Amino acid sequence: MKKIIKNSPIDKTDTNTIQINRFSTPLGPMFICATEIGVCLLEFADRKILETEFNDLQRLFKANIIAGVSNHIKQTEKEGIIKSVVPDKTQKIVVYCANSDCNASPTLGGKLMDLNYNNVRDFDAGLAGWKKANFELTGAQV
Repeated sequence: MKKIIKNSPIDKTDTNTIQINRFSTPLGPMFICATEIGVCLLEFADRKILETEFNDLQRLFKANIIAGVSNHIKQTEKEGIIKSVVPDKTQKIVVYCANSDCNASPTLGGKLMDLNYNNVRDFDAGLAGWKKANFELTGAQV
């Protein structure tokens, strides 16, 4: 914990906080982070880039990460991650990684198909290929 937040929570009582919790899903264990405003990270626990993401969150929110459970975290876990994002199992889902060298998106696609999502596609070229093809991007900071 100290490696991620650099200081103990006791040392940082006067600053903003990001609460973090780890929980199990049908697709594998995940971390969820939330501020008082809402969820700011939902990521699989086995991702190699997690430490970088945690550091980026702390920098962007000028906050420290501490273990805890907020109302936002409870609600997200209660609703079920996949069902809340894609309730229709026939809806088209495109999974992708950062680039073609990553194997996380085929793994995720397989797990979604195991959960009876039957319209799952893997974009092999990843986000880098998507951008190179000049396909439309939506969302913040893509």
